[in-house]
Amino acid sequence: MTSSSAKADDYADNVEMVQPEQVFGLNSTSYGNAGITKLDIQDNGRRVWWYAKPYQSGHFSYKGIITVYDRKGIPATYYVSGDGSGSVSGSVSLRYKAKKATMTGVCYGSNGIAITMPFSDSAYGG
Repeated sequence: MTSSSAKADDYADNVEMVQPEQVFGLNSTSYGNAGITKLDIQDNGRRVWWYAKPYQSGHFSYKGIITVYDRKGIPATYYVSGDGSGSVSGSVSLRYKAKKATMTGVCYGSNGIAITMPFSDSAYGG
């Protein structure tokens, strides 16, 4: 399992979004037709942990976009990615306290099919 940053032009342009069932809070878990994503704002709002697990089996590559909002509502975008055969995860360290974070992304299977992972949303009250 590895994770790294990626460029915006590495992402698919035409991706159908899935409306997931969401559970909001510090640790947000979202269930969609394609898999599960999680977001957690940690370290007193200074780090955002992410997780993606597709329902399909086999090796896959995940590419996602995390948008973090500070206390003033100003967004910052981070590109995340990972390769794995079960799940992938990673974290983004911040120079400021996050108030809210969102994530969306796509998994590319070994068969070349791209699936949209569910949208996740997490808020921090501290």
